[in-house]
Amino acid sequence: MPHDVFISYANNDKTIADAVCAKLEEKKIRCWISPRDILVGANFDESIIKSIELSKILVLIWSASANSSIHVMNEINQAFDKGIIIIPFRIEDVQPTPAMRYYFGRTHWLDAITPPLEKHIIKLVDTIQINLSRQNEPAQPTIDNGRKHFNLLYTSFHKKIGLFILACIILLLLIMGFYKYILPNLKYSRNSEKSSVLVSEKDGMILQYVPAGSFYMGSSLLDTHANEDEFPQHSVYLDSFWIDRNEVTNEQYRLCVNDGICDEPGNAYYYSDTVFNPYPITFVNWFDAQQYCQWAGRRLPTEAEWEKAARGTEGQLYPWGNDPPNDNLYNHHNADTMSGSFPLGASPYGVLDMAGNVWEWTSDWYQSDYYKKSNNAENPTGPDEGYGKVRKGGAWGIETSYLRAAVRGWNNPNDKLRNLGFRCAKDSILDNQK
Repeated sequence: MPHDVFISYANNDKTIADAVCAKLEEKKIRCWISPRDILVGANFDESIIKSIELSKILVLIWSASANSSIHVMNEINQAFDKGIIIIPFRIEDVQPTPAMRYYFGRTHWLDAITPPLEKHIIKLVDTIQINLSRQNEPAQPTIDNGRKHFNLLYTSFHKKIGLFILACIILLLLIMGFYKYILPNLKYSRNSEKSSVLVSEKDGMILQYVPAGSFYMGSSLLDTHANEDEFPQHSVYLDSFWIDRNEVTNEQYRLCVNDGICDEPGNAYYYSDTVFNPYPITFVNWFDAQQYCQWAGRRLPTEAEWEKAARGTEGQLYPWGNDPPNDNLYNHHNADTMSGSFPLGASPYGVLDMAGNVWEWTSDWYQSDYYKKSNNAENPTGPDEGYGKVRKGGAWGIETSYLRAAVRGWNNPNDKLRNLGFRCAKDSILDNQK
């Protein structure tokens, strides 16, 4: 079968090699990898040599195992002799052996040492696409210098005119869109550090804006603390949405109770004492949380929305990045504390307390193998049924590994717990009026 890329790897690196090949083929880039593409009964060495000769690029999954692999060295040698582009993809902190230095001592390699691995794989795929497009560019016809100079001037002039007209059209559309959609519907101020905000007239909650786009959901194979239900890490697209900056507080929840819509929490100790007004409401089950969000004109966030709001688009481990947790970033003491007490632990979108303090309900049902069997990569809302409802974010008094944004917990929707609260989300007006 025709192909563009040959994957060279040592046996110990097969998992990463397969992941690279899968991402390439997802982008319609033809890939050859052993032993998958060796025909039954074919000679192994001859198949390798022939496939390299038919390739345009060789990708080396570069590690300590690759440095010591005779097979990898032979494959690099074949590609070098045929003038094929070699792209080393370094997954471990190693240096080229003297033999390897001969073949690509001046070759720029791509590092994939720091997590998340998927981010580096995407960069690798982008690099391959650029190289393939350059190889596929047709040769330009030769023209005489006078005509060439005239054509360049003519083309340059018309490009400037075209860009000017296009800029005017875009500006006009932006002005029309602002006055038609945004101004009548949104009353927001600009958060000086993070993003746009919206203030709810119902309960005074500040909401942070999360723009549309894709993000990495779940855990990378390089995350040694990951649980089985967090695999595989996968790209998910979400429309833009708003999410509460803080967990819903006792004071805010009391407004809903006073309106006769919400039930009082299962334990009224913190709820009834006004000293704890700014603390997150707890001892509420999933149905209580859902009822409150509906009363407030919002809804519970999906698991995907919650996770994107917590970790951003690059798959970082915690809301604040990849640095280990410390006392300035989250509440890990023996009880919950005031909502929003740890601004240094804010997420990329300015959302607070996404790690620690209390667990938070989401709208999704929980299934441990949902990531493995789901093909829904756009605005997922979880399975139709499950063991319980997903909770996210960790809580006070737990191991720090449970503070990772990808962690998936669950509870029976009727549970009312001391360390379980919630926040709400809201569809973006712009998305609703597409």
